[in-house]
Parts: sequence; structure tokens; C-alpha cells
Amino acid sequence: MNQETIINKMSELKLEGFKTAYLRQIENRNYDKLSFNEKLYNLLESQDTFQHNRKIQMNFKMSKIKDKKTRGLNIVHSSHRVELKGTSMRKFMSKID
Repeated sequence: MNQETIINKMSELKLEGFKTAYLRQIENRNYDKLSFNEKLYNLLESQDTFQHNRKIQMNFKMSKIKDKKTRGLNIVHSSHRVELKGTSMRKFMSKID
């Protein structure tokens, strides 16, 4: 079985994170030093990260947030108030304007 067959199967199964990590492993000779389990874990971790990021992107698209400028702010919501981590209210308001 060649690499192209494996890559095509990953695409067919929609394992984009897995495929990206696999291509990275092929290109980088340092991966040859890793054990099979370490390589496999790296592939699985990349797929997990890819799915997590895709979920965040989808949730953001589906959110009702109209002002996309607030995207980069680190906002923590609690049951009583909204708190801006590491950002003063003045900085927050200047980013919105």
C-alpha cells in the first residue's frame, strides 16, 4: 500500500487533521525516530485539535454575534457578570469603535 492510497482514504473519511499530520510526518525525517505509538498518538492528537477548532469556528458562525471585532477578545462569561481577562474597559471600548 502506498502513501497516496492512505492519503486518499483519509480524505474520503474526512480526517483532515489526521491527513495534515501524516503529510507533516512524511516530510520531516525526525519522525522516523519516534515509535509507532508516538507517531499514531501525534496523528490522533492532530485530528482531535482539528475537530475542536472546527467546532469553535462553526459555533462562532452560528452565534448571534453581530460585531465580529469582538472575536479576538478574551471574554469570560459567568452567571453574574461578564469579565474581560487582561483588558481594561477603555481598551475594550476602543476596539469596538
